[in-house]
Formats: sequence, structure tokens, C-alpha cells
Amino acid sequence: MKNRILAMFLWLLLGAVRPAQGMTWMRLDYPGAVETRVYGIDGGTVVGAYYASAGWRGFIYDGETWFDYQSPLTGIDGRNAIGNNFLGILYNLDTQQTTTFGMIATPLGGRYFFPHGISGSNIIGQGFGGGSVLYNSETNTYLPLMAPGSSYTTLWGIDGDTVVGAADGRGVLYHLDSQTWTFVDVPGCFVDIDGNTLVGNYKDYENENGQLDRGFLFDGSEWTPFDIPGALGVFMQGIDGTTVVGFYDDTEGTHGFIATIPEPATVLLLGLGMALGARQKHSGRQ
Repeated sequence: MKNRILAMFLWLLLGAVRPAQGMTWMRLDYPGAVETRVYGIDGGTVVGAYYASAGWRGFIYDGETWFDYQSPLTGIDGRNAIGNNFLGILYNLDTQQTTTFGMIATPLGGRYFFPHGISGSNIIGQGFGGGSVLYNSETNTYLPLMAPGSSYTTLWGIDGDTVVGAADGRGVLYHLDSQTWTFVDVPGCFVDIDGNTLVGNYKDYENENGQLDRGFLFDGSEWTPFDIPGALGVFMQGIDGTTVVGFYDDTEGTHGFIATIPEPATVLLLGLGMALGARQKHSGRQ
């Protein structure tokens, strides 16, 4: 494992592009794929999906070797990866065993489950037809989640006690231990969280270069736009420490990326953040 992490670290130091804002990034393309999307990262391992002649499949990449998987993979925590093929998939990288789950009713009536984020035994995802659901793989239980006062809640990422996403166009966090919701006025939807740093995506209709889809970083009080040089659209998907992953479109197609980001203090010194407030509301479980 140490060699894999070292290999990935060396990519970012020696083989990657360095944009002006201090970020270091590298393009990832599954061999022979028409389209590559990176959805999750933990340590030196990334997971995602690629499209080729056989249709959509998943992959695991440890910095040295690409491993093919039968279905798209959307997240990873430790040695457990999650994915979907209408039902949720829990795949253990060590035992190579796959467990399926998710034939459940959701708040808006859907019955299939599409997981997006994993932290320990907790898996957050969407039901087909709408509505967010928290699944616990140890207890085999499902908890529908809907932000209070919202008509639609989309939850994407989880880290420990905190689940993140959006509700009616506002960023939202749900705290499992206290059963409380926090609403944040960021420009789009949170998709993942690691510690105090969140990543997300938004539509930028005023961008002079015509790029509408952009990523952003949020440190609890400041949000910072995230771009890939030359991209026509950027889609953040995961974060682990100071490493973020996702995919982007350019004139050649769709590619995955892995990038290191500056420490929050460095970002602020560069003047890239915008101040905004956060408001908190409290509610019991829905």
C-alpha cells in the first residue's frame, strides 16, 4: 500500500500540470475507454466508471494498475467500494466479494437504490424516482432523509457523522448524531466532505469563457471556484485530505482527474475565496 501511495504522490509532483492557483492535477483515462469518470478516493486508491464497447463498467486504480469491475463504482472507504446496477453494490477489494442491497421504498416512491458515498457502515444514496436514503450495511436498515421545509433533498457524500448535499438549491448538511440540519448558501450542491472541507458543483452562467459547469471548495466559511485548465465543464466528485477527484469535459471528450489543492490558508492568501454566511435549522429524523 505504501508503494501505491508513493506512486500516486510522484504523479502529482513530477508528471502533472500545475495551474496558477497552486493546484496540481493529472488527467486519468481508463485504457481504451471512450469516457472516464472518477467518483471516489481513499488514500492511494480511486474508483469510478468508464464507457467502452461493452457499455458502462467500473474500475479501481491504485496508482499503478487499473482493475476492471462489472458495474460503475461510485465511492470508496478503506477496502470497501460502492457502486450501482439499479441495486446498490458493496464490493470488498480484499475478498473480492460483492453484496447487493437496495430494493426499498424511498420518500418519493422509487424502489431502486443508487449509492453515492460511504463512511464505515453508512452508505448514502438516492432512490430511483427521487429521495435520499441512508443505508447501514451492519444493521441492514434504511433511513429516508428529507431536509425540513424542502420539496426535494439530494444527499451525495458522507464523512463520519456528517452527510452533505443540497435541498431546493441550497447546500445542506445533516448531522447523524444530533439529527440536525445545516443550510449553507453556496452556489450549488455539495457532493462530498472530508473533515472540515467540502466539495461541490454549480452552474456559472456569467463565465466569460462559456464554461457553465464548475466545481467549488468550501472550508466552512469561504467557497472557492475549482477549474481544470482548458475544460468545458468540471464535475467534482470526491475528496480525501487535500486530494480531490472528479471528471471534466474538453474538446477530446470526458476524462477523470486527480488533483491536490492548497491548504485553506493558502487559498485565502491567493484571494480566491468569497465570503458567505451559513444558517442553521434543527429537526428530528424524517
